[in-house]
Amino acid sequence: MKKVAVLWDERYVSEDLESELFTDEKLRETMEYFCREGQRKGLKIYVAHFSSYEEGSLRWGYSFDGEWNCEKNIKIDLVFDKFYFTEETKKLKYRIDSEIGIFNQPKFEELCKDKLKLYRKFSGFIPKTVKADLAGSSLDKLEGEKVVLKPRFGSAGESVQVVERDNAKSALEKTDTEKVKKGHVLLQEFKDPSHGIPFLGVKGVHDLRIIVVDGEPSYAFIRTPESGYISNVSRGGTIRSVDLDKLPERILSTVEDIDSELSEYVHRIYSVDMLFDKEGTPWVIELNSKPGIKFSEGKVTERKKGFIQDIIQALSS
Repeated sequence: MKKVAVLWDERYVSEDLESELFTDEKLRETMEYFCREGQRKGLKIYVAHFSSYEEGSLRWGYSFDGEWNCEKNIKIDLVFDKFYFTEETKKLKYRIDSEIGIFNQPKFEELCKDKLKLYRKFSGFIPKTVKADLAGSSLDKLEGEKVVLKPRFGSAGESVQVVERDNAKSALEKTDTEKVKKGHVLLQEFKDPSHGIPFLGVKGVHDLRIIVVDGEPSYAFIRTPESGYISNVSRGGTIRSVDLDKLPERILSTVEDIDSELSEYVHRIYSVDMLFDKEGTPWVIELNSKPGIKFSEGKVTERKKGFIQDIIQALSS
């Protein structure tokens, strides 16, 4: 059987063999399903902290066969990367890719993490984005009464703000000014999502996330914020699943066009996050190279099962 290691960081999986494996209990049920489905496809799935990896092997890893069992010194064939991206782990990811292969490839993750590089590649889909400057001259390149201030590198809506144009300069002065000087803070034209998505019956502020696995849309849902404009679940947003067959061809063709530009990456799982302005025009906000796979609040939905099965199919190919 093909042996695949799903590597997590300490937010989800313990790096201490004396502790419980999962630090996030919602993940446990998901990974039990993942392991069972993997076995059906000829995969032996191991779960471990990324620090367990060493030259194509795991010093230790857990497999599931009705219960979780620890094995040591496991030779593996592939890594499914679910751990965070830092300067330190980036080196490890590239090493894993060169030794046995990693899904996603780190150069793809780097593209998704760098919002300026992403804009330059997909400027026809993403609202105009520029490096911020403390003098405020970058504002002259953008239109609209509001602007979005966001970190160049980051995820989960962290430090993203929607501010009035007249307040943008003072907002920048309150951020880490060294990051601004280094070009690590961006300004982006604001596209107002408060008009909803009529064809999906969505009213008010929203975004639509479509998850793509090896070129094919797999799973979609609407995110709505608790308040304001930032709808990430980590910042209080809620989600509602959407049937892919309810998405109009225009949306699916947008996803297809984006994915065609990413075909150089052998395997890829990512989400396309988009919103719709008052004219109904779709705008891509970002690509996320690590969309969540956990069953939400213990809800084992058929749509989420299908998404996990798509991942397993890609891992087994």
